[in-house]
Amino acid sequence: MKRADDFAERRKHIANLTDQELYDRFWALTEQVVAPLLELGRRNTTPSVERAVLLRMGISSLETQKIVEGCMDHSLMSHGAGHVVYKLSREKNLSIPEAGHLISAYALGVCFGAPLTVLVARTRPLKHILLALVTLIIVGNACAALAPNYWTLVAMRFISGLPHGAFFGVGSIVAERVADKGKRAEAVSIMVVGMTVANLFGVPLGTYISNVLTWRATFGIVAVWGVVALLLVRLWVPRMEPLPDTGLKGQFRFLRSLAPWLVLLSVMLGNGGIFCWYSYVSPLMIHASGFTADDLTLIIMLAGFGMFAGNIIGGHFSDRFTPEKVVRFTLATAAATLLAIYFGAHVRYLSVALMVLCTGCMFCVSSP
Repeated sequence: MKRADDFAERRKHIANLTDQELYDRFWALTEQVVAPLLELGRRNTTPSVERAVLLRMGISSLETQKIVEGCMDHSLMSHGAGHVVYKLSREKNLSIPEAGHLISAYALGVCFGAPLTVLVARTRPLKHILLALVTLIIVGNACAALAPNYWTLVAMRFISGLPHGAFFGVGSIVAERVADKGKRAEAVSIMVVGMTVANLFGVPLGTYISNVLTWRATFGIVAVWGVVALLLVRLWVPRMEPLPDTGLKGQFRFLRSLAPWLVLLSVMLGNGGIFCWYSYVSPLMIHASGFTADDLTLIIMLAGFGMFAGNIIGGHFSDRFTPEKVVRFTLATAAATLLAIYFGAHVRYLSVALMVLCTGCMFCVSSP
């Protein structure tokens, strides 16, 4: 059957449009098609999906893992790693791979920071190490805010990442030393809880400031806040003797026994299972529990509250009982909770309660 030629009829609504109006209409219709797909991808993203997206954006396979890890560290996975890189490239007028380098540079700094601290500063007093690490935070972010070109910004992002992990390691030792007897684990948990609060409120605030003002303002505010932290460390942290210097090899001598390997293995497998589930928490809540995308902000905040509470509870009970008992009970609870999620995820508010309990278990093992 021959189809009637109705081309002229179908193009009546665009016949009188100019080239510019046709161009604008095309991209407006494209936005209508693409926007729902982006929203669907945002709600159902996972680390593996984001790595695949980054690969298709022209970023090398060696960098995608670092970019995704950087997004996870800064609680940006809900925005999509590809979207974060794209927005960064638009704000700084960079290509997609160049913007990806900024995120991977910070992640590389995090990876190198802790071992470099052990290598260079292991014989220095702990307070001096903390002051040096906070100074790196100030310098890195202040120079990033004032960066005149792309490569300066990349270098400053690497420097900003150096103190990330090392600060928590040294801070944990300091917290243990200044704590009252029987309160050491609780003191460590209070220090670590700062990270959960920062991820819960700091990341959205930084994103808002970048959108309203400029990305330079966010780096500048972090640098100013670093000066405040430097003064607090200088005034409130007492002078402490350095750790006994057993040499570089001595730092890893404890791995000769079986016990630390068992501890590392139990935490790795236990928290690894929880993180596997948490990677899919957004699609789980939408497709299994029946929530909408608009509910996810509150749900993720409740998950953050679980991390906050679990961290405090873990520190408190580690001092009251023993770290071994707390870890054993927490991992058993996490396993039972994950099993309950499998069977009960379709019950909306039960699913949320189990999520909070599971994220609490995730951070409950931090202090012990």
